[in-house]
Amino acid sequence: MVGVIGARVGVAWPYLMMARRVLPGVPFIFDTVDLHHLREEREAQLSENPAHAVRARTTRELELAFIRAADATFVVSPFEKELLGSVVPGARVFVVPTVHAVRQEPVSAVGRDGMVFVGSFAHPPNADAIRWFLVEVLPLVRESLPHIGVTVVGRDAPPDVRALADEGVTFAGWVADLEDVYGRARVAIAPLRYGAGLKGKVGEAMSYGVPVVGTSVAVEGMQIEHGATGWIADDARAFAEGIVTLHRNDELWARVSEAGRSHVEELLGTLAFERRLRAALSEIGLDAGDPDVLRQAPDASSVGAGSGAAGG
Repeated sequence: MVGVIGARVGVAWPYLMMARRVLPGVPFIFDTVDLHHLREEREAQLSENPAHAVRARTTRELELAFIRAADATFVVSPFEKELLGSVVPGARVFVVPTVHAVRQEPVSAVGRDGMVFVGSFAHPPNADAIRWFLVEVLPLVRESLPHIGVTVVGRDAPPDVRALADEGVTFAGWVADLEDVYGRARVAIAPLRYGAGLKGKVGEAMSYGVPVVGTSVAVEGMQIEHGATGWIADDARAFAEGIVTLHRNDELWARVSEAGRSHVEELLGTLAFERRLRAALSEIGLDAGDPDVLRQAPDASSVGAGSGAAGG
């Protein structure tokens, strides 16, 4: 039996009725990618902008209506499944996470220096994250590491963001292959103040063995343990402390690097993704088909590299 998968509420909504009409009886699966209304609600709380609050409420009603209408819904983390369980208790919701091909080569701190941020600036949380980082966090880091560099990867950084940077901050724009970027970086930063879903920038950096310093929002749903598989901080001083500590402590860097790689492989690796997807499709009543099809599909890491940004 075949099924239809529609991804992102704003894109998929018009096709639900079409699929029902043209393919009666064929299951329609809604792939949220992330819960858009949750991201917008957090933005509204942060900005205290009434227009943002109205937009978030509109998106929430649309997204929840779509979840009720679909035969099944995919979310990327147990956190989002639990959230939907409390507001749409009758919905069939399955966790199908993002996927990253973990690099198996040994990773070392030798020769590494500086920070990297990866994210498209078409995604508003990324611009907000870098503004906060450059204004609130970087000056604190420079008190201990005055010459540390920051590489910002992603399309179309806004002029006001660029204006906040000093000579130690490089805006690399779109990068075709992130191998070299992650190969040089000592730390990956994810200073997101709002968002939803699993953050590709976090899983991707960990898959390369680069320790991540991120906020609670950035690591949400990824089961990252502070000080073991990453560094979690929500205030500027603690965020800066994580960056400085991971630059100065080679032993801690090595432990977090290796533990992070193992963790992302177990949680978001190709086999873990395939197992969860097959289980979800089977429960919906669909056949996943040839096992090699899923193994050959592009993973989130390769997509992120091609866009020069890992999205959320």
